[in-house]
Amino acid sequence: MKKLVAISIFLLFGGIAVAQDEEGFEVPRSVTQAFSCLYPSVTDVTWDTNDVDYSATFKLDGRTISLLFDEYGNVTKVENEIKLFELPVDVNNLISSEYADWTIGKASHIDSNGTDYYETEVQKEEQVMVLVFNNQGGLVMKVML
Repeated sequence: MKKLVAISIFLLFGGIAVAQDEEGFEVPRSVTQAFSCLYPSVTDVTWDTNDVDYSATFKLDGRTISLLFDEYGNVTKVENEIKLFELPVDVNNLISSEYADWTIGKASHIDSNGTDYYETEVQKEEQVMVLVFNNQGGLVMKVML
């Protein structure tokens, strides 16, 4: 019976690795466990940190997803890559009318602490700009990169 309990504990916790990148920072166990609970089948994950939060970026069904975790393993932000046609109609209308001479890059749907919004990247020659739209499709912010 003791062997069965020991093997069960090893299987439960032994398979959960603490992620570490090339730069040597360590992702807390609470974060890696939370990620494993959310996406148990995802094994190819890139971790990053800003010394406060931890970011996990991975591909799922051909789309890039980024999750931002606090040190306790709580998800504070989810960014999902989407196709341009998945943007709200008002966003597509505004981009096609006001940014017709810009090339549209990637688009994302973002949920940050319960607030949904969209981002698109547009480029014209050497200029790159990120457009941020609220959930209803209204332009909220433009950021030149």
